[in-house]
Amino acid sequence: MAGFRSYFRDAGRDFDVTGFREVVADIGGRNRVLTVYAEGARELVAAARSYFASQSVTVAEESTGDERVVLSDPDGTELVTVGLDALRDLTRGFERGVGDGASYTELLSHLDQTTFVSYDRRQMLQATREVEDRAWRLGDGSLYAGFQRLSKLRDQRRVYERLAGTDLDVHVYGQRDAAVSLPSSLTVHERESAAFLDTWFVLFDADEAGESAMLLAVEESDGFEGFWTFDDDLVADGLAALRAET
Repeated sequence: MAGFRSYFRDAGRDFDVTGFREVVADIGGRNRVLTVYAEGARELVAAARSYFASQSVTVAEESTGDERVVLSDPDGTELVTVGLDALRDLTRGFERGVGDGASYTELLSHLDQTTFVSYDRRQMLQATREVEDRAWRLGDGSLYAGFQRLSKLRDQRRVYERLAGTDLDVHVYGQRDAAVSLPSSLTVHERESAAFLDTWFVLFDADEAGESAMLLAVEESDGFEGFWTFDDDLVADGLAALRAET
């Protein structure tokens, strides 16, 4: 954690891709234990192990009639309890619009700073939506989203029109790789550097303390590697790096 902060506060470093890989490695990541309490839930447990295989999460199983899913610290401290359906929705790739809510939101919110590797687009969208949804619920502050290429905004246009319809100040970044009609309510930043073409980021700078959020990931040959956080200080560091690059 300290290394992450020092990275961003080192005036000699900017938001380049090589440095960002070091950030992801340096943050270390938190370990979590996910225990599925159920009888005959072999398929769900297998799906959970597959889903979390690229994250610092150990999946355990306990046979019991009191069905639930518990996320804990390695020392046994329980962080959150959700129903089996929340885990099913997450592992099945349920996608939702901003503000629609999801059964697995509480689960994802307690997986912050557990670094992930090899995340695919579906998993990235699920994590991204948690940051966007927090911004939408508060309805003010600033949201910064890197799309790599602006053509990717086509699939997310409705989401970002809804976000920009609040008092949020919404900024999007990416290469203008095709003719794309973008809502006038967005501030568009055309970028060509690898810092933007090879990264996926969503940063929410909340006006209210304790509400900021950020997802940062770099694209590798087998998927995305990164983390998300709800730590105000870490989000502020990320914003400083973004502003230095732009």
